Amino acid sequence: MPNKISGVYSAIGMANKAGKLVKGTEACLRTVKYGKIELVVLSKEASENTKKKVLSACRTKNVVCIEYGNGDMLGKMTGKDYRIVIGVRDKNLSKLILSKMQHERELMNE
Repeated sequence: MPNKISGVYSAIGMANKAGKLVKGTEACLRTVKYGKIELVVLSKEASENTKKKVLSACRTKNVVCIEYGNGDMLGKMTGKDYRIVIGVRDKNLSKLILSKMQHERELMNE
């Protein structure tokens, strides 16, 4: 199983190293508001209130928002202890992360 998820997390880590991540709920909400974000990744552990706020903001600005992973791993990939929400500011890195997630889903359905 670790190989199945490592592609997604390594792509998130790559986005972090490239300086293309926004980390944290409030920072992501601000960045979505100004149209400077391509993808939002919301931890499955996020509270209902946080999910509602983030999903609403993303819907308003037509930003892809997906629930994935847990706060510990998202934090680890961003150089922090724990993160519930991260945003990706680069279109190509967003596509890479989404394709890794799609590949993971396909593997799980085999």
